[in-house]
Amino acid sequence: MFKYKELLLSRRIFENPILHLHLRCFRLYGYVASKDQSRPWLSLGRCIFFTGSVWLSCVLMLTRVFQGYDSLKDGVLCLAAAVLYFSMSAITLNALVQRKRVMGMLRLIDEGMQKLMNEADDQELEVVLSNEKYVWAMTWSLWLP
Repeated sequence: MFKYKELLLSRRIFENPILHLHLRCFRLYGYVASKDQSRPWLSLGRCIFFTGSVWLSCVLMLTRVFQGYDSLKDGVLCLAAAVLYFSMSAITLNALVQRKRVMGMLRLIDEGMQKLMNEADDQELEVVLSNEKYVWAMTWSLWLP
């Protein structure tokens, strides 16, 4: 198992132009925490709470599906929502288990981005800025329902 101090990211990583928005959403959920936070363990505890609530919702929805419905339409809608919640909770559980590895990848991405920003010419910076807009669009599409 991991220790929460190994999972803290520096402020510089949160200011990375490519990762900025995505990491802010991760921090809001509680998946990552910053070294600058006064109580980072509270943020990481929030992730466990949110993940537990998703699992509980999934169990309740599956229980309701197996009890049966009067209308086929209602049953299909509830089953689809339960499958969606189950897949999301499985992905979240995998992310929690692999959290230390993900933090390592985030640190590596930031290190590479810092190196690129220091050594890049104008054309490479233009590509980085266009990727930044793409990542922002993808992040908004992933985090907003």
